[in-house]
Amino acid sequence: MVEGNVVDELTRRPLWGATIIARGRAENVGISDESGRYSIDLRPGAYRLRVVYGESDVEAGNIEVAAQKTLLRDIEVSHFAVAEATASALRPYCPSSPRGVAPSHARRAALVSAVLKRFADDEAVIPDGRLLTRIRTPVVSDGDAISLPVSGARTYARTSLRELRAVADRSGQEQLYLGIEVELEGTCATVKAGVHYVIPSRSTRFFSCCCNTIDIYEEADGRWAFRGNVDERCR
Repeated sequence: MVEGNVVDELTRRPLWGATIIARGRAENVGISDESGRYSIDLRPGAYRLRVVYGESDVEAGNIEVAAQKTLLRDIEVSHFAVAEATASALRPYCPSSPRGVAPSHARRAALVSAVLKRFADDEAVIPDGRLLTRIRTPVVSDGDAISLPVSGARTYARTSLRELRAVADRSGQEQLYLGIEVELEGTCATVKAGVHYVIPSRSTRFFSCCCNTIDIYEEADGRWAFRGNVDERCR
């Protein structure tokens, strides 16, 4: 593992939202938090570090990670790059990584479980979450990778668009569901989630929807954690 602080080289101010990329046999990513702290879970070996902050994308040197040891490595970003960065550019993101082994079903399921737990703990983070007033909220996720969280204020029910369409056609009523799409890049994931409708096939009603939140999650020690919001889009 490597960890440390990302700071402005002149003012020493901690920098939030910097993306640190460790590239060796594989590519792993860390994102600095509000205190400028980052950590990346790495296997033993040699890695090259890059840091992306705003429009600044620079090499941060080479490191050698030993087994069962944590390497401390602070990273400085030029004051000019910090001054020029815009608020939108400072949002964390998942950099593209070389195509390798596809993420396992278990990792995707664990990520969806973490997303659902966060929503259960704070419904306000779901766009249009106030619409989810039912006892059991249907959940649809791409790749059929859904692992429901053990705890939480809300109970979720795993389903599919096909099943929801059948229910809508039988009942003649629109069906609301929480849709989740995930895209993994190494230990970083982009998650798009929001409330959606399935309308009965013969319905003439029109719905204007929906809003999605686009968030970044990071994996460390086998657990996924929310790291920041990228955008919220409505259609």
